[in-house]
Amino acid sequence: PPRLSWTGLNRRPGAEAQTTSLLDIVTTTEGPLLFLGDLNMTQMHDFYDRLETAGLRDAYRVAGQGFGFTGPARLEVLARSDLPFRDPPVLPLLRIDYIWVSPEWRVSDAWVGERVGSDHLPVLARLTLTPPG
Repeated sequence: PPRLSWTGLNRRPGAEAQTTSLLDIVTTTEGPLLFLGDLNMTQMHDFYDRLETAGLRDAYRVAGQGFGFTGPARLEVLARSDLPFRDPPVLPLLRIDYIWVSPEWRVSDAWVGERVGSDHLPVLARLTLTPPG
């Protein structure tokens, strides 16, 4: 995840190498591919564009409704404390969790799930692997 500093959000050291490595895997994988994760990025991020350029589709963008905000769903600093109010409800304001699919997958539905104890809400999708040909 990025770090918040006095100058704004800054990428962590090694983040570019991680994204390049993931893109190498995506571009060299043949056949159906699912790429899921907490990517700590929005649609405005360069990595989002690079995944689309590599041929993947954002399942929520294809078939989801609404903003699809997934994080933050709780404040980790409070959740780890011994305070009685350690897990207040937090309204997520960012979509930073994704299901990416290669063209072999048909996305019929996508949605954001309920709180399950994480600091992010889960992204879910109904997918069908299309037959080759």
